[in-house]
Amino acid sequence: MKINYFVIILAFCTSQAVQKPEKTLYLSKSFTTEQEAQKALSRGGFFLFDIHGVLFKNKGKYLKAFKQLKNKKKFLKQTIKAVFSKKARNEYRKLKKEGNKITERKFDTAKEYLYLHTELIDFSNNIFTPNKQMQQLLTELKNKGYELYLLSNIGTITLDRLAVQYPDFFSIMTDTKNTINRTSTETGNFVWKPRLDAYSQALTTINKPGDAHLAIFVDDSLANVKAAHEAGLNAIHFISYPQCFHDINALLKL
Repeated sequence: MKINYFVIILAFCTSQAVQKPEKTLYLSKSFTTEQEAQKALSRGGFFLFDIHGVLFKNKGKYLKAFKQLKNKKKFLKQTIKAVFSKKARNEYRKLKKEGNKITERKFDTAKEYLYLHTELIDFSNNIFTPNKQMQQLLTELKNKGYELYLLSNIGTITLDRLAVQYPDFFSIMTDTKNTINRTSTETGNFVWKPRLDAYSQALTTINKPGDAHLAIFVDDSLANVKAAHEAGLNAIHFISYPQCFHDINALLKL
């Protein structure tokens, strides 16, 4: 039987072309319409932003990031150890796969693979740069009176070092602390998105434990977005700045 690869490719491309646009805006279960959400959020809405992939974008300049490191030999040693530590790597994969079933035992096994070493952290931070369009949007939201918070899995050490590099960017935030930092990777009490208690922890940290329906969570991970929606938050799946602005505008009418 002769296979017509041209027909197969054409069929695939056609199927992709007619796909429905991906859903990116998830209203809190407390609301039934965008108009209902607008009315509530315009009075008391606040934001929780992921960092890497949303507020910061990947520059893709890995060689330049490496050259900026102070201790290149230590970085290479730590990287080799992380990559070739099969046990740690497998446990790390389990952490990501199991989501809401993370235990401290698994954290203890995998922590060497979580880029907590300073050279690995600095290399990761050097790859990313502030998203200028998002920075402008944050400024606009702040000027309109909205509170802006951070909710990221990167932990406090990475965030602290990133804030030193970009003080102007983080000065826009209502609070520069990671709302997940009370139970961060550094303490061993591992609460990581998409765990549902990561979102309740965040709300408690900013003294808004009963205001999940007023939170607007923005993340580039669909799993994290769906979990936030399950936890009662409004959630936006970040794909691009224009799309993100469109979804926020749908909620707030900026």
